[in-house]
Amino acid sequence: MFSGKIDDKLINEYRLLFYPVNIGDRNSIVPSHLEHQYLMSTFNISRIIKEYYCSPCVQMISEQEYIDFQDQKIIGHRKTFLKPYMLNFKGAYIFRNQFHFWLFQMTKMTRTYKNKSIENFEDLFPILEEYKVGFEEGYNNFEKDCIERFFTMFPDKNDFIQKTFEYVTKNIPFTNNWSDGHPGFTINIRGEITDIKSYGIKQGYFYKAWSIILSNSILYEELFENLIDTEFKQLTNDEKNKLDNNIENIELKIRELIVLKIDDKVYKETVAQHLRDKVSERIISYLKKYPEHDASEYTTVSKRLHFFDLMELCELIINKKNWTVFEDTFFIKDNLTDKFKKLGELRNCIRHSREINEVLYLEGKASIIWFQKILGIKK
Repeated sequence: MFSGKIDDKLINEYRLLFYPVNIGDRNSIVPSHLEHQYLMSTFNISRIIKEYYCSPCVQMISEQEYIDFQDQKIIGHRKTFLKPYMLNFKGAYIFRNQFHFWLFQMTKMTRTYKNKSIENFEDLFPILEEYKVGFEEGYNNFEKDCIERFFTMFPDKNDFIQKTFEYVTKNIPFTNNWSDGHPGFTINIRGEITDIKSYGIKQGYFYKAWSIILSNSILYEELFENLIDTEFKQLTNDEKNKLDNNIENIELKIRELIVLKIDDKVYKETVAQHLRDKVSERIISYLKKYPEHDASEYTTVSKRLHFFDLMELCELIINKKNWTVFEDTFFIKDNLTDKFKKLGELRNCIRHSREINEVLYLEGKASIIWFQKILGIKK
């Protein structure tokens, strides 16, 4: 299915991959009865576990793309429609999110492996061979490396269950965070892809952990239910303030990015007239309220951006006249719009003391994590 030049068409085909694709012997590492697809289709796994498992992929498909699939009679629930591991290279499963990110990067910047540039999908095979070695090592050694070494002196079945659960749910940003999309291959200053085997090991660990959970899901149901309940019910004022501060930092970083990409001249040429009019009206209103400020202070893009709300910043970025300079940062326009909406909804509820339901909280938090990763904001 995948061959030839790595371009937008190939990347989108991979991003929306619904059916499994195998390159080489599918079961050379993972036995068929422990493959995630088999387990998901064979066992009655609770909705909450399925949604947590598929959570890294929810934002990879837009609402319209999901509707298009439904129109083609390809049916599935929105939150579990795309699965994390649908591409298999000689037995090693590839994590959808990170591989999509690297494919996209390869269309924007030159990448090499052992001094050979990567232009076609087949150029990735030597990289995936090294990845396979790591994946197999991680898959076969998960229990020894990640579970047993942390046991107390006299462990029992519950210790194993708890440690496996902790492995897929612990939140160590950019190191071990399932929903955040863990780091992939490293790129050195020469644009060469490195650390391939170590990334394969990490993915082998994750794949084995989820094989254990999905094949024994009834033992993990309560743990996942409690995780969501605890995460949501313990939303104190301090935690709300922290979420609000996170959103504030994201907004400030987005403004900084816009100032780097759009100067005063471009602002007048590319920002929609109705947005410029709204901002001008807000500035006039502000100056009437605070006459000690001078109108000349608010003629630059950086100052005017203070009077944009989140969705207006989004509108500025996705405008077809501006999108080309932001695409390298945000990748997919529909996903970006959805992230801004979720961020705005959560912020409005926090600032206006409205009830925050579980869905709004979880989707808003996922958007915060996504923006922090994309914009390089330390948590």
